[in-house]
Amino acid sequence: MNLAPWLFWRHFAAAALGDGDMAAVVEQCSTRDLVSVSPPHGGLSVIERLLVAYDSVANSHSSSALAIRYLGGILELPSFWSDTGDATDRIIEKICSKVLVILQDLGLDSPREDEAQVNPSIFDYSGVDLLADTLVEGIQRWGGHRRTQDEIMHKIWYPSFSAFVQLLRQLVYFALPGVP
Repeated sequence: MNLAPWLFWRHFAAAALGDGDMAAVVEQCSTRDLVSVSPPHGGLSVIERLLVAYDSVANSHSSSALAIRYLGGILELPSFWSDTGDATDRIIEKICSKVLVILQDLGLDSPREDEAQVNPSIFDYSGVDLLADTLVEGIQRWGGHRRTQDEIMHKIWYPSFSAFVQLLRQLVYFALPGVP
């Protein structure tokens, strides 16, 4: 019996209950502060702090998974997508770049399963899926809203989003039956 998935979810639950720093960042602020890309008192936004928390070498897999799930939850909020300013463009670029790196780190940019760099039994694929889904849906609603294709292509986030979408297309292609 493989205990790795059970151990991951046990650690994930412990991180969700016991990671006071990350919980304080998210749970003690208003929705307005959660979705703000420019904090009123300067410093990093909640979203940027979660991106940093994901990358922190001090974090376990479960703490990183928690940061990803928090990010996915924030992107599910329609109020996040209500701003169309430059600061929002920069945050979207950071998120797109991070999701792209996460998928590449999983080895999803290669059709060969033996090239994956993460043990699939101890990784929160559903959390990454949530973040990727909310990112695609949000940009579809937000990015195309009253913008021409040319305007969208010149946004700072477009290259990383385009690479992310290309990777998703590649995943779908390799998931089709009969494709080597």
